[in-house]
Formats: sequence, structure tokens, C-alpha cells
Amino acid sequence: MFFIAVLGVVLGSIKWAVYHLRAWHVLLMAVVPLPFVAMTAGWVFREAGRQPWVIYGLLRTRDAGSALSTGQLRLSLTVFGALFVLLIAVNWWLLLRAAGRGPSGVALGTDDRSEDGSYDPPLPVHSY
Repeated sequence: MFFIAVLGVVLGSIKWAVYHLRAWHVLLMAVVPLPFVAMTAGWVFREAGRQPWVIYGLLRTRDAGSALSTGQLRLSLTVFGALFVLLIAVNWWLLLRAAGRGPSGVALGTDDRSEDGSYDPPLPVHSY
């Protein structure tokens, strides 16, 4: 990621590359998920094989276990899983709604209220 960033700074300072170097644009789009992958992989590798709730030398693993039954643990996992699925669905819906409006659908820093104080939202602009 560091070398791609350096390459981006170098190519970004060349006007011809900014307007005509399609391979660079494709590379920049392809590396968008890399920070998320690196962050998640770092977290997984750090936490794998580790028990963060156990204090080394003070609390043993067998003493740190939960007193919940199997059914309670399954219910907890199901509820948290359903909540995360709901949050993911709402996130995607909001992202798709914002993307469908296009760049002209977002006017940051403008006041959309009319003279009488009522709000009349702008209609989305679609170019099909």
C-alpha cells in the first residue's frame, strides 16, 4: 500500500497521467479494499490464539468461562447475528440510495429551505 501511495503521488503530479493513464485508475480502484483487508487481517492475527478476557497470572482460562447454558449462548449469538445482518442491510440500502442520487443529488453547504422556511427537497437527477 505504501508503494502504491508513493506511485500515486508521483503519477498524480503528472497531468498527462491523471487524464490518460487508465491502468493507474484501474489500479487505484482495485486497491480501495486493501486498507479494510489489512485492518481486519491484523485484528484476526492479533487475536487468534489469545484470550483477552483472561489476565495472565491472575485469572486462569477455566475460571474465566461463562456460566450461560448452551441455549442462552445460541440465543445470544442469533440475536447479535441478526442485528449485524440488519445493520449491514441498512448500510447497503443507504449507500445505494446515496449512489442512486448521483453527485448532483448532494449539495453540501447549501440551504435548501425556501424563503418561508419550508423545506422542499431537490428531485433526484437520473441520466439514463
